[in-house]
Amino acid sequence: MNHPKPRSASPSAGLDLDKQRVTVLLLINTILIQNAMQIQQQIQIVSKQQPAAAASISSKLSELLQQILKRLHANLTCIGELSERQNKPNDFQLQRKEIFPAILTTIPELQELLEHYNQLRLLFPVGLSMLQRGITNNNNNIQPPMASNQFQQHQQQYAYPNQIPFSAGSNQHPQFSANSSSQSQMQDQFQRQQQLRMLQHQQLQQQQLQQHQLSQAQFQNPAFHQNNIGFTNQGSINSGMMGNNNMNINTMSMGSQNQNGINSNKGQGQVGFW
Repeated sequence: MNHPKPRSASPSAGLDLDKQRVTVLLLINTILIQNAMQIQQQIQIVSKQQPAAAASISSKLSELLQQILKRLHANLTCIGELSERQNKPNDFQLQRKEIFPAILTTIPELQELLEHYNQLRLLFPVGLSMLQRGITNNNNNIQPPMASNQFQQHQQQYAYPNQIPFSAGSNQHPQFSANSSSQSQMQDQFQRQQQLRMLQHQQLQQQQLQQHQLSQAQFQNPAFHQNNIGFTNQGSINSGMMGNNNMNINTMSMGSQNQNGINSNKGQGQVGFW
């Protein structure tokens, strides 16, 4: 594997490095979202089929789900900042800012992410060093899970179907009036589902933005298309998943781990970036 160089003063070199970074981040997010949705299903199945062991198993699965959601949030924040930097070439302070995900470690339970996170650490050497020294990007900190009223706002904003808004501590919905314990568990599950849907929506927005920017570049400079054919169609997520939680992964599966290097485009599509 070729080790990527730190961001260069050359605009073209910096752009190429950021393309590689976004490609790996989106690929990781695709795998994270797949696993998160599977865990949600497992929690529901366990609660119905194994009520005696549901509390213990659900607790472990919920902890794993939180680790996934934190990484999704960190990766999407980083992608947004990388995109902003490319859209503001004259912002000297932004151009000099070191951008990196707030989490650069994999999840031990998800072995399929190990190689991708190894690649990610190579792509963010300065960020990795800063995190190891306890230095974080001020705009890239991990935020705590959102409160239920914030999830309700996101729900109304994105108009997710088949969801009933509620406020924390409210007994208006009959499903949450049985007892305080079951109400708390169901509220936590609802919040996790809302957070996952919000992150899915952000992931889709990032991909659509990158495709739009790529189309603009092709229109303005036909030669750009000749040089960037390899940067499309990897880890695409169908927008229909927002309603029914179905994933449409175009060119990769969770079991596929044969990534032969982030700098090679031979036989592999990559996600378009700018």
